[in-house]
Amino acid sequence: MADTVPDMASLGGMRSLRVLARLLDYPCEALQAAADEMIEVLDAERRLSASHRTALVDWCRRLMNADLMDLQAEYVALFDRGRNTSLLLFEHVHGESRDRGQAMVDLLAEYRTAGFELDARELPDYLPLFLEYLSTRPEADIGRWLGEIRHILALLAARLEERDADHALVPLALLALIGA
Repeated sequence: MADTVPDMASLGGMRSLRVLARLLDYPCEALQAAADEMIEVLDAERRLSASHRTALVDWCRRLMNADLMDLQAEYVALFDRGRNTSLLLFEHVHGESRDRGQAMVDLLAEYRTAGFELDARELPDYLPLFLEYLSTRPEADIGRWLGEIRHILALLAARLEERDADHALVPLALLALIGA
């Protein structure tokens, strides 16, 4: 998942969720190459306010033109050094308790029931992967699931905003999509 960006034009479901997932994933050349397509998808997402769309599009343009090594170093500093900004959803709820393991088993069962196959490299509660899964679901399921994690999204957005990270735009957009 981290090294590939799917062709945005060929995606079904809620394409903007797949773009938001890519924006939270580890930066790679494929992400930079797909920036124009991502901009098209975001610009067409009328469920987001004009200011949300503009901020996301501007971020995509910065990603497209930035030095990849700098983007990767920024990503590691934001997400790989501590739990405060972890992209593992259940870490915010359960930490390292046994409840986290059961929650992941339950989420894996949800994925399998829906016919969603995982890459063995990612944990099921990795937010970009979860968003990719949601992009395959009906609108009602998307709203329900995002509603269930809205407290995590709000916390993550606040922590990323404290660090002046563009990445805060993703949880903020997800919250806006459900009117939270």
